[in-house]
Amino acid sequence: MREVRISSILSSIDFFFLCCLRASDHWWASVGSFGATFSFLDTTMAQLLDCPPELLVHIFAHLPLTSLRYLLATSRALKNLISTSVLLQYLLHLESSAHSLYPSGSTASLVDQLKALTDAEKRWQDWEYTSFNRLDVQHRPSGIYDLTSGIFILGEGSTLGRLTVGLRWVDLRLGKDLIWNRFDLQTPIVDLGLNVLEWDLIAVVSMCAVSFHRNHTVCIVLTEDSRRLGNPGFCQLDLNLLQLSKSKDSVATHHPKAKKPAIPIMQYPFEDGHCSIAIEIVGPYLALLIVFPGNRDSPDRLWVFDWQTGDVRFVSRRTVYATLSPPLTQLFT
Repeated sequence: MREVRISSILSSIDFFFLCCLRASDHWWASVGSFGATFSFLDTTMAQLLDCPPELLVHIFAHLPLTSLRYLLATSRALKNLISTSVLLQYLLHLESSAHSLYPSGSTASLVDQLKALTDAEKRWQDWEYTSFNRLDVQHRPSGIYDLTSGIFILGEGSTLGRLTVGLRWVDLRLGKDLIWNRFDLQTPIVDLGLNVLEWDLIAVVSMCAVSFHRNHTVCIVLTEDSRRLGNPGFCQLDLNLLQLSKSKDSVATHHPKAKKPAIPIMQYPFEDGHCSIAIEIVGPYLALLIVFPGNRDSPDRLWVFDWQTGDVRFVSRRTVYATLSPPLTQLFT
């Protein structure tokens, strides 16, 4: 009976939203008279408010968060219920801050988690910081950098040009006495993506020139000198899956969970020019988007990999702007 009652309440809520949020003269005319409609809404609201507050909070926690925000505007009683519920406020703040869980892996009470989340968001809003550290950069930086979960990564540029020849990273969570760690792939680096907290993973896209010799394909490391010699023909992009915490002392360490730690991505004509890359990692899935802004005839390319097995789960060659989100990951489960 409880399941039937909850299902009935959810159906009433859905209809209530439909009536309140999509009202227009044309829509009201198709529904019927104002009196009958408002009478139904009053009855629905009365039935809804007759439920115990604990039950309503449990039901509202399963609603889409956009619907929960709409519900705030339908009734003073419901607004007061949602505004005073720690669970519903926590869910709303999670959505607005783009977190799935905060603090990550926390076992603290929901009240403490909500306070930590709201305090962190206020510091971002007011641009308040709890500590200040000075980090000396003693190498020539390139245009590649990232800051995720307290890990700061900065590319190491070539002394002769714009190529990124290595990566330096530092764990800012250590506070004082910060030390730069370094590793390279013995080939130029194009871009990178991180998933530190979940997998200790850094995904690095590297590049080399491709030479065709006696029916064999040979990759040649691009250097500033070789680039000045002229067009090498084709470039090869590879995806390297590394364990960040073990990649130091100039050694790049393959991630132990990656069955294929180096995955060939594509070859492209050198005249296509510079490529822009975006990498997002969610759970076992890695999305890689490659765009050639200088060549309008070259389509955007999107791959979704299972990075642990190296299998391609999705590929697209067209103009696309996509993010890896839970609805997309559900396609591959």
